[in-house]
Amino acid sequence: MKKKRLIAFLLALALTAAACGDGDAGTETTVTTTPAETTTTMPETTTTAPMVDEEMEETILTGAAATQSGAAGLRSLLTAQLQEHVYLAGIAVFNAVNNPPAFEASAATLDQNSQDLAASIASVYGDPAGEAFLALWRTHIGFFVDYTTARASGDQAGQDAAKEALGQYREDFGAFLESANPNLPKEAVIEELQPHVMTVFAAIDAVVDGDADAFDKLKVAANVMPNTAATLAGGIAAQMPETFDGDPGSAASDLRSLLTAQLQEHVYLAGIAVYSAVAAPGFFDAAAATLDQNSQDLAASIASVYGDPAGEAFLALWRTHIGFFVDYTTARASGDQAGQDAAKEALGQYREDFGAFLESANPNLPKEAVIEELQPHVMTVFAAIDAVVDGDADAFDKLKVAANVMPNTAATLAGGIAEQFGLEG
Repeated sequence: MKKKRLIAFLLALALTAAACGDGDAGTETTVTTTPAETTTTMPETTTTAPMVDEEMEETILTGAAATQSGAAGLRSLLTAQLQEHVYLAGIAVFNAVNNPPAFEASAATLDQNSQDLAASIASVYGDPAGEAFLALWRTHIGFFVDYTTARASGDQAGQDAAKEALGQYREDFGAFLESANPNLPKEAVIEELQPHVMTVFAAIDAVVDGDADAFDKLKVAANVMPNTAATLAGGIAAQMPETFDGDPGSAASDLRSLLTAQLQEHVYLAGIAVYSAVAAPGFFDAAAATLDQNSQDLAASIASVYGDPAGEAFLALWRTHIGFFVDYTTARASGDQAGQDAAKEALGQYREDFGAFLESANPNLPKEAVIEELQPHVMTVFAAIDAVVDGDADAFDKLKVAANVMPNTAATLAGGIAEQFGLEG
């Protein structure tokens, strides 16, 4: 990856920590802060970056549009749907092993994701292709279920058979994609799917064995999917450039896709932690640790670009809002209405604080707009928590709804950041 693209990639992660400047790879930015103090705005910043001239200003104004290209939208959509596939599959496997009565409901939500993916295929290649995809996709999920069952019962022959079947699936899926798109040759697809299959096997093994790192391994498996989405989006955009304008591998597309993956992952890992707290308390600490790793990933990326104080400020604020959701869950589970109200009020204040934090970093992300953008996130997560605590059959559907809010938030943030730094599309 070229240095300029790498810088853009890092900027994408740095949601809340942008200093004034033109984003050029050769511009040095120095951040100074008041020691040992966390605020809801960016640490005090000085910069050696020159004022933006008119030509550069015109370039910057194209950044937001670049994140909205057809190719960027396609890649973001596939990133969200493919990552979601892994998280919903992981939840279904967890239930099959640890909470069987909830398996059918979680499997139904997983199948809705399969239908969503099929609809995306149909929108490009027609209904027959969508139907063929759905049958093939459901089949590969069935092989993972077979593997889980065999692993849980110690049936080595069954595990081997499921692995062999998934090897054949990779062949069949590669042939399917190649028949639709010559830019996605069978052998390349087979190779692309190998990390998906192997990381999901590792996550299943960890869940069945009750390993403490089961959620970490699920995160690893989910983190494979944005690469697969980029490969598929690249092939489709090359085949249909008139439909999917722009470059799916551009800095702007990198930005939007990365934010989609990071923010959606936050919701799924938070949902898994809440579900563990209610349905399988023995797993809560491990699930919460994996959720916190998502937070640390963001903070470390911010620190790598803007220094440790900026990363620490972000991490403190981000962890605080997660804590308020935990408070709400605890209060809801105990029937403490006052506690629920206090958590809701605290999350309302968090939206104010986070809005101020973003506005201080990026004038294209004004506080009031951020507050409004975060409202659906907060409300849908509340709805999912309520359903989990109440044992409702639609709890996993509501978690999916909450996760599906985040690609829109990612698009908004990506647009603001791209406009600030003039990322190309």
